[in-house]
Amino acid sequence: MTSDYTELPDYPTNDYSTNAYPTNDYPTNDYPTNDYPTNDYPTNDYPTNDYPTNDYPTNAYPTNDYPTNDYPTNAYPTNDYPTNDYPTNDYPTNDYPTNDYPTNAYPTNAYPTNDYPTNDYPTNDYPTIFKEKTMAFTIQRGTNISQWLSQSEQRGEARRAYFTRADVQRLAEMGLDHLRIPIDEEQMWDEAGRKDAEAFALLDAALDWCAEAGLRAIVDLHILRTHYFLDENDPPLFADPTEEARFAGLWQQLSEHLRHRPTDMVAYELLNEAVARNPEDWNRVALAGYNAVRASEPTRTIVLGSNWFNQHHTFLKLAVPPNDPNIILTFHYYLPMFITHYTAPWWAIGGTYNGPIHYPGRPIAEEDLVGLSAELLSHMDEWNQPFDRNTIVADLTQPFAVRERTGLPLYCGEFGCFDRTPDPLRIAWFKDILSVFDEYDIAWANWDYKGAFGLVDHDGHPTAIAPVLFPPAG
Repeated sequence: MTSDYTELPDYPTNDYSTNAYPTNDYPTNDYPTNDYPTNDYPTNDYPTNDYPTNDYPTNAYPTNDYPTNDYPTNAYPTNDYPTNDYPTNDYPTNDYPTNDYPTNAYPTNAYPTNDYPTNDYPTNDYPTIFKEKTMAFTIQRGTNISQWLSQSEQRGEARRAYFTRADVQRLAEMGLDHLRIPIDEEQMWDEAGRKDAEAFALLDAALDWCAEAGLRAIVDLHILRTHYFLDENDPPLFADPTEEARFAGLWQQLSEHLRHRPTDMVAYELLNEAVARNPEDWNRVALAGYNAVRASEPTRTIVLGSNWFNQHHTFLKLAVPPNDPNIILTFHYYLPMFITHYTAPWWAIGGTYNGPIHYPGRPIAEEDLVGLSAELLSHMDEWNQPFDRNTIVADLTQPFAVRERTGLPLYCGEFGCFDRTPDPLRIAWFKDILSVFDEYDIAWANWDYKGAFGLVDHDGHPTAIAPVLFPPAG
């Protein structure tokens, strides 16, 4: 598949210093508006003026911050794995405490949804290295393998037993075509930057299992020591040029380790849910990671999302490398929160509400607002607006516009609904969002495989959503 691409010579590998990207050097009126011919992509498929962008706050929800102590370590037999191959005392178990999730981290009124013109980004920041637009890596339906190489305290035998070849075979039989595999820096490298042999062996094994089962895989760099998707207080990744360089170095190492994998089977996601208030900070850091990969892998598919939690409402601020067909544009979706995160203890705004909820329509009915605290009532204008399938379509106006402009595919890398939500409402919500993905040709991966949002529960039994996401054949 790589023969379909014609490379231009002399692609530089060292021309992009990691500390040389000013954040205020991009005037919004200096760039031509005709760099993207409008006759290559139909402009009437997705009208952008039919849907209000400010009716439903879209930037206030955590996506994958699920406590790590909810997953028992004895649900899966562990006697198939030697217990002495991997020392279990080398890994700290308290790097990701499960009670440290901020309760006010997601302000909902600070980010206007209509201030982002579509022509503000220069097209010459990224070297043009392709002449043809053919992507080898194609996906449609998948799931996330969470709490394994990311957000987990498990090490040694428990970690090896949590996700196995049998799980991959099971997922293939369910009808998936790909897995998104989150990995954390803390699990993959020690503090001195040395690769952890066991963690990389497990990643390699997972990719081998996927290849055996005919599943593609996205390796997602999920959490860094200098960037955690629930910490929006100026992560060091965006403030310190040395951390930007180190981020690029991690991708250089990952690329060196994985470059032998076929480009039609393995893709890279640069960072999960960037939390950069200034979109230029994320665009600069993303460019550093992008160049680190492209230095040796010009046709590897790279998954790229926006600067604020991979949300859709900042999509127009994403600087997309031009003339590179091997990019997938990603967003995450968890609205309405009273449905998808019903009684979730980590969601401060609505986690304490356990009364009746409704979908479609207004999640909390007027009569059920009586007796709620003044604090909770103060958020109702933001969180309790009527919601249905049309709302989902309206929310995706910006991703549709960027897809139309670039010709690149869209991917919802995370969406899901907490298992405490009544099953009829969960199923109705999933049916609506899946019908939108199908109608508008959006690939997807639900959050997640095991656990409170999962296709299977802690004991491995299919949940109510499994047959909705992956209907049995016949």
